[in-house]
Amino acid sequence: MKKFLLSILIVLYSISSIWSAEIDSTLFNKSFEEISSIGLPVVMIETENGVFPTFDIAEKSDPDIMWGKGITNAEKVPGKITLYKGGNLLYDSGEYVEGESGMTIKVRGNVSAIDHEKKPYKLKLQKKADLLFRGGQDADYTDKNWLLIKDNNINANIGFKINELMEMQWTPSYCYVNVMFNGRYNGVYMLCESVRRNQDCRLNVSKTGYVFEWDTYWWNSHKYVESLIFQKGSPLKYTFKYPDEDDITDDQLDYIENAIAKAEASLNDGTYPDYIDVESFASWILAHDILGTWDAAGSNYFLTKYDNTENSKIMMANLWDLETNFRRVNQWSTAHLAGWFFYESFFNNENETFLRSYKDKWMKVSPTIFDETIDCIHQFEDSSEGKDLERSIILDNQLWGTSWKTVKEACSDAIDWFADRKVWMSEQMDKIHLKTHISETNFHNDDIISSSDIYSLQGVKLNKEYSRPGIYVKNKKKFLISN
Repeated sequence: MKKFLLSILIVLYSISSIWSAEIDSTLFNKSFEEISSIGLPVVMIETENGVFPTFDIAEKSDPDIMWGKGITNAEKVPGKITLYKGGNLLYDSGEYVEGESGMTIKVRGNVSAIDHEKKPYKLKLQKKADLLFRGGQDADYTDKNWLLIKDNNINANIGFKINELMEMQWTPSYCYVNVMFNGRYNGVYMLCESVRRNQDCRLNVSKTGYVFEWDTYWWNSHKYVESLIFQKGSPLKYTFKYPDEDDITDDQLDYIENAIAKAEASLNDGTYPDYIDVESFASWILAHDILGTWDAAGSNYFLTKYDNTENSKIMMANLWDLETNFRRVNQWSTAHLAGWFFYESFFNNENETFLRSYKDKWMKVSPTIFDETIDCIHQFEDSSEGKDLERSIILDNQLWGTSWKTVKEACSDAIDWFADRKVWMSEQMDKIHLKTHISETNFHNDDIISSSDIYSLQGVKLNKEYSRPGIYVKNKKKFLISN
């Protein structure tokens, strides 16, 4: 079943790029002045000897090793980056000197890099900087790692707003830019923060913590952790954003492997609230359900563990890779239904802590999240950035031979989506019934300690001091221990 679903996803993803004509190579010769006059900031990338980064295509026939196709051996090319707004220089990395100045650039992504002439890129500065220029604030937003995402359809813009309203751990910041690469116009991109540990401005985990990914493309890494969610073993594995796979020690690898194994095993006996931050998982999937995303097997499941103590649980980090929003009309998101991650077990678990958290989160956000998102879409459409992006998308379509929606069209369609989605989601939530009866009283720890024996829903006798949030049984009645 999972192979069938994935094949559909890959086909639909390929269709979504909407190729309509041959590339107009004459537009590559647009001058800096012409591009700057559009209004968006302009990113100028100049590599040593004018080299463009290359990569190899990895395409394997065994879907248990790799689903679909991806890139490998992505070449890092040294160079410099400058950033302009209104013709004025905002940032200059300087020429490349390892560890001192300049940057390296490489192609990122997988299907998005292979099936399109226009490539997404990863930038690594040799000296930390905030390319979004959020000066004058208390937080330090500097980092070495930045992305150029080729999102021409404002889906990530809207998805990140949902991420913020769902109160996920961190919402990536970005701005739309036009890119000139080695003197040629390369189209419109999102200049965006990457998924990284940075206690000041990105994912806040301690130096003993972890940022990791349940990853389709694990075969591109030389250190990873097996996933045991499937009885016969998962074709996906966990790879690392922090610590970097080149830096992670054997002890660190053993620790997180053990933590992941406990979390996955806890799905079977209903003890998952001991190891998993349930609310973050509920918020993540609810966000995808609101957005109606198709993608469920790509590299977009980011997780964290704050430190290496038992006090920190595994959490979902943030939404990512949001090009396939608004596809699942009158259906749950694909990730909600797919059986290859935690969610199938969560939605069907005898311990209904997750299901209750999912419904509670819906009750909390549903009165406001749709209207707030629609308001933000209207504001973006009317903003100078929205109007500049409109002109840039028209030029980008001419350049690459695509037919992406204009900002006005995309905003109108998104507004219609959220109006309809609110009705559909409300109807579906009314159909979700909790099997477990919960008494109206939320017992306090003192009540529990002085009470009779406590059992899990699976009939396992627990210590009287057991006080983790969840649904339990005492005196033959089920009750809830709240946070």
